[in-house]
Amino acid sequence: MGVRSINWLALTVVGVVLGGLCGCAAGRIASAAEAAPAATTSSATRPAATTTAPALDPRAALTLEQIAPAPRLAEPATQPATRPSLDALELYGRARDELLKNQRFSAIDLLDQAARIDPYSFEIQYTLGRAWLGTDGNAEKAAAAFERAAALRPDDLDVHLALGRQQLPADRVLKAVEQFRLARLTTEYAQDEDAAALVDFFLARALQQGGYLQAALDQYVHLRPRLQRTSEVVRGNPELTFLLGRPELLQLQIAELQEKLNRPQEALDAYRKALESDPLDMELYRRIVRVLTATGKTSEAAATARSAVAVFHANADSLALLRDVYRHSGRESEMVDELAQLRRQRPDDQALLFAYVDALSAAGRGDEAEKVLASAARDSGYDFEIVRRLVDRYESRSATTEAAAVLVEALAQRPDTLRQLSPLWSRLLQFSRPNRLRLSDLQQLQVSPGAEAARLFWLSRVADLWNRDALARHALDQAAWRIPPFAPACRIAIGQYWQREDWDEAQKLAACEKLSDSVERSHAPALAEELRGLTELNRGRFTQAIEHFTAAQTLGNRAPDLLLNQALALKALEQHSKAEQVLWKIVSDHPGYEDAYGLLFRTYLESRSPAQAVKVLQTWLSADPNSENARLLQATVYMQAGKPDAAEQVLLGLQREDPDNMQTLMALQGLYSQTGKLDQFVASLEDRLVKHPENRAVVEMLVRIYSGQKRLTEASRVLDAARGAVGQDTDLLYYIASLYTRIDQKKTTEEILRQVVKLDPKHSAASNDLGYSWADQGEHLDQAERLIRVAVEAEPDNQAFLDSLGWVLYKRGEFDQAHHYLKQAIGEAARPDPVVLDHLADSLYRLDRRDEAVKTWQRSLDRLAGGDDDREDVKQLRLQLMAKLKQAGANQPVTVAPTAEQAGATTRSSSRPAQARNSAEDNP
Repeated sequence: MGVRSINWLALTVVGVVLGGLCGCAAGRIASAAEAAPAATTSSATRPAATTTAPALDPRAALTLEQIAPAPRLAEPATQPATRPSLDALELYGRARDELLKNQRFSAIDLLDQAARIDPYSFEIQYTLGRAWLGTDGNAEKAAAAFERAAALRPDDLDVHLALGRQQLPADRVLKAVEQFRLARLTTEYAQDEDAAALVDFFLARALQQGGYLQAALDQYVHLRPRLQRTSEVVRGNPELTFLLGRPELLQLQIAELQEKLNRPQEALDAYRKALESDPLDMELYRRIVRVLTATGKTSEAAATARSAVAVFHANADSLALLRDVYRHSGRESEMVDELAQLRRQRPDDQALLFAYVDALSAAGRGDEAEKVLASAARDSGYDFEIVRRLVDRYESRSATTEAAAVLVEALAQRPDTLRQLSPLWSRLLQFSRPNRLRLSDLQQLQVSPGAEAARLFWLSRVADLWNRDALARHALDQAAWRIPPFAPACRIAIGQYWQREDWDEAQKLAACEKLSDSVERSHAPALAEELRGLTELNRGRFTQAIEHFTAAQTLGNRAPDLLLNQALALKALEQHSKAEQVLWKIVSDHPGYEDAYGLLFRTYLESRSPAQAVKVLQTWLSADPNSENARLLQATVYMQAGKPDAAEQVLLGLQREDPDNMQTLMALQGLYSQTGKLDQFVASLEDRLVKHPENRAVVEMLVRIYSGQKRLTEASRVLDAARGAVGQDTDLLYYIASLYTRIDQKKTTEEILRQVVKLDPKHSAASNDLGYSWADQGEHLDQAERLIRVAVEAEPDNQAFLDSLGWVLYKRGEFDQAHHYLKQAIGEAARPDPVVLDHLADSLYRLDRRDEAVKTWQRSLDRLAGGDDDREDVKQLRLQLMAKLKQAGANQPVTVAPTAEQAGATTRSSSRPAQARNSAEDNP
């Protein structure tokens, strides 16, 4: 959704309030989320060009007193001297009781009976009108009852108010005006400030809707001080409570009317007052600029637009507003120069920097814009927002190596921004990205000497994603044990020590103490105390963890990671109030630290404090209106609150900004699946595919949907189109090959892998997968071994590649060599792949090491415990392992995988390509 418009709220305030607040937590959260600054849209209203003001309708200038006919309260209807009352009174009482039970039609039936007995009872007629109002499609019956009540008691404010409000949505404005004017003549209007304020508000709306601009303006001006007088005597009236909390609503109506009455200065004054009350409303900036532009005050319009750029952190709408001001004045070419001059005057103004960069880009000077951002990043010590925009620019031209270098330097300069930088880093690694960052790129990346630890740290993380445990641990150790110590590497190292399944607690504790002591000897005592606290947190000793965290802070450690872990320890001790204080401290000092927002949000939901969860989401969106995670959370909240349309607007906004973002597409898929619109979503994806058949995100989403619906022919059609569109791009071809695997087209996968290795004989992943596939089938073993050795040579510690080499050697009957490489593939992995364990066990059995084989099969079976039982390969492997263990337990020959020479032997179908083993499909 876009930045909220007060005008829209003003027009719907009554409906919103009368609709009531949602009783569930998600409803309350969603209501407040609508008021939070959110993603901007590209459909913003632009300032109108200067034109001659249109002639006003004559009624626009009329005051209320000049509108004819003048209202006059009628005389009460003549009533008989005696009236039946007891029976009618009993029926009336029973009807009221039914209304309290929300049994409206039963109440209406009783009230109709009472009205027939006593047609002159105001209370019966008025209550009947209210009862009809609570039912659908009976507005005319309600109006008829109210009119009878008004005839009986013309001097009643409520009945005229009810009649008037009924006319507004029915577009009978003049009748509405008449009823509200009659309400102003009642005795209660002069005595009850609350009721009078409501009458004034609805009369102003009716007059405005009817084109009586001056009369409406007078009424809004009259209402403003009345609301101030009622502020302490409001008796629970929801409409007045809402109006009192939003004084800018009235100010906006006043401004709009002044503008329509061709009084630009008065309109400006009113808009500016509204802006003082609500400085985060983009629509107000647009309106102010529109009036200034229309009156020829271009300099003031530009100044206002520049203010919007600053307030909204140079988002798309604010920059478009500034650009429109210059375009309107015919000085669009001067915008770059003026922004450059402003930037020289205010070099620390980040919003101006971004406006200048965008202006350069719009002027076709993209290279210059990139250089400006790169220089600003260095000068600012790698401020996160500047880094993010610079990375975005590098990504836009697939310069992933340059983007990686910036992220390495940024982390080196500001280690505490790790969690903010991680999402940017993940984008560079996405398997579907053209020119994605490869492990070899990172190994060869040239950075400044001071950033070497950061490079090693990122290298360890990427190696870990590829299950290259040896490289990951080596790089992480190098980063953690450097002098001076690199804090992010030290923190990860502590965590990994505790995740090692091959160590007992004493070994884990010893490793943690050794690192902490080394850090302290390197003159970093504050970090050493934090690491000791992290060690105790992993041990479940929360009190001791807090003691160390507190000591670290005393020594000057203010890292947000330390505070986040302190909050986790406090939560574990059920000291929730203190934990919340710590988390608020994090987001206050580090507005971009998303983990703290997420933990705060969950904390408040767990404690059933939806209002506080609302505050977290509002704060998050205010700090970073462009945050993808915050807006995805906002969309989730809308869905839980039963507001799918609002969720859709948020997600479509995210999609407009990044059409290929898989997270957004998956969220949209979930939304449309729940709302029964999945076919429409698929149709929109198909439309995009026609224009861009190479769009990897769209291709993958369609394949996901079609394969999930068992529409494999459709999935194949999508992949065939994508394959034809990517040409000879080996990375994209390899990616598409993985998608063919999802729909079980192994022959097509093999065909594409052949094409990839022909185009790029050094493509290690494709070489490995093709070689493994042949080895598993017992085919082309010479070629398979050559291909796999290409992969192993490129990445000698890649566990998946080592497993493939061991497996092809096994298939050739070279069991000693097979065992050598399969054992290397396992290495010291804490959680080795069960398929690799099975391979190793089979090689041990072939070497007559039966007992070791049995233990390894059991270890493989244990690794499958708690896994995904629905996966076919997992089911088959589990059954095979159980059969082997049963045979071994009965001292029978064990049926292990056959070699290629064993004609007629059943080939193994449980094994998976290395691509699947290292999860490259989903998290390359």
